Amino acid sequence: MKKFLQWIKSPASDFALFVILLVLANIAFKNVHLRFDITQQGSYSLSEASKRTVKTLTEPLSVKVFFSDNLPTGYSKVYQYVKDILVEYKGAANKNFSYTFFDMN
Repeated sequence: MKKFLQWIKSPASDFALFVILLVLANIAFKNVHLRFDITQQGSYSLSEASKRTVKTLTEPLSVKVFFSDNLPTGYSKVYQYVKDILVEYKGAANKNFSYTFFDMN
């Protein structure tokens, strides 16, 4: 026990403790999704009306998105934007909102 306490107090343990802290933080926050929209217009954020609408859905709303994996470069950004905005909607919505991506290949 004395050796362990001496090792904890020594500078050699700093890296190991740091790695353990990172692993534990990664496990603790694996289901937490944080995004910050720093655009002046809030281009990548949902409006309050959108949040309120999906939060108060009384009937199921399912969004189906059809994309192909081999899109030209310009369209891959559209795919990522659609995916990100649907994740935002899912985070703000109640259990009646769902979305599914279909690969067209």
